[in-house]
Amino acid sequence: MQEKATRECYDTMVSRCTHDEAYRKRGIHKQWLGRGGFKQFLADMGPRTKRNLTNHRKQNAKGYYPDNCVWASPGTQARERTDSRLLQVDGQSMNLVDFAAMLDRPMSYVTRWIERLVNTGHTEAGAIERIMETCTVCSNSSVSYGLA
Repeated sequence: MQEKATRECYDTMVSRCTHDEAYRKRGIHKQWLGRGGFKQFLADMGPRTKRNLTNHRKQNAKGYYPDNCVWASPGTQARERTDSRLLQVDGQSMNLVDFAAMLDRPMSYVTRWIERLVNTGHTEAGAIERIMETCTVCSNSSVSYGLA
């Protein structure tokens, strides 16, 4: 099972580096192909031990090679994307992933919640403030979060 899941990550990495124009333009490559392919990748990275982990480049502008890659969670991946969304929360810059974690809600849920409030006339800052107020009320009672 672990080897199959690890192989899926390896194949995805190879596909991105081979077919994704954005990766090729940025010069992102896979060092493992010239060094023994999947077997060397497995030896360097170890098996993928959890289904939600993926191959993560620590330095996003650099390629896939042993010193730059680790197994990482979706939250880590989302935080470090080049298009990661930053919000202003209580006067502090906060990544959407961290804001969602603070609310104990999935990122996609919080994104839709913000979008719905913005589409009904709130500014993004106003939407975040409203969400924070709603969550404060929710954390003080057994009421569940709802899309306001």
